[in-house]
Amino acid sequence: MKSTAFSEQVEQAHELLRLGKREEARQIVDRLLKANPGDMQARALRDRLDSEVFSEAVVREKRTRDGWLEYEDIHPALHYSFLLIGIAALLFGTWIGYRPVRYGLEQGFGVEALGRMGRAGSEAKMHAHYPVHLFLIYPLVLYGMAFLSFTIFRRSHHR
Repeated sequence: MKSTAFSEQVEQAHELLRLGKREEARQIVDRLLKANPGDMQARALRDRLDSEVFSEAVVREKRTRDGWLEYEDIHPALHYSFLLIGIAALLFGTWIGYRPVRYGLEQGFGVEALGRMGRAGSEAKMHAHYPVHLFLIYPLVLYGMAFLSFTIFRRSHHR
């Protein structure tokens, strides 16, 4: 007779869980486990309740996150590597863009400049004419990379 009442209480807890009344189902399961700690049905129901609560907490936490950098624990060295990459890209972009900008300001950016084609060590060097503004593509790409690196550093550093 006692097992029938016990089974009815387990069924009642299942029904409450199905209806979304987790707290009431949890109270019943806790009472059942207090009375009979070795019951596998009550343990399984308790584990199901715990896993659902945990799953909801994980989903809620993921919804409150702002960016992709918050999904992982990022080592501080990675934060500063973004900063160093940004500084290096900015400096290198400035270094390779200085001469084309200076030449463009002096002669005009539509003027064609002489550029070398082929390997630097080859004897048969070929020359071609390029508009000056084409020499600014790499510095602009490097400035974009620097901006992205600084943005990632700032967002990941100030959590």
